[in-house]
Parts: sequence; structure tokens; C-alpha cells
Amino acid sequence: MSAEDYIVNGHRVSRLDVIKSTVENFIKQRQSDRIGLVVFGSQAYTVCPLTTDHAWLLQNLRQVRLGRH
Repeated sequence: MSAEDYIVNGHRVSRLDVIKSTVENFIKQRQSDRIGLVVFGSQAYTVCPLTTDHAWLLQNLRQVRLGRH
């Protein structure tokens, strides 16, 4: 996920950054849906349980980093 093999606006970006941008766009289109966020690598980690508070969900999404337990 740390590989910077995408180019966005002339800059190399990581796979994680591309995924976070895609997920953010998805959340913004689902205004009345309850959405949760689980990230995983060697273990699953609940970043945000199901919620309709998309501002809080997006804030938690933006804080996702590699290597976080």
C-alpha cells in the first residue's frame, strides 16, 4: 500500500492515498447511508463503526496510516 505507483496531478502518490480518495468520494455520494470503516493488514481494525455522521467518518478515514495498530 505504500508503493507510489500512481500519478495524480503530476505527482506520485501511494496506493493508500488513492484508495482513501476513492472511499471519500464514495462516502460523499451516499448521504443517507450508514457506513462503517474497517482497515486490515495482518489484523482487522475498526476505524469507525456504522454511522450516519459522515463528517466524523471522513475525519477518521483521513487519519488512517500504514503500520497503525
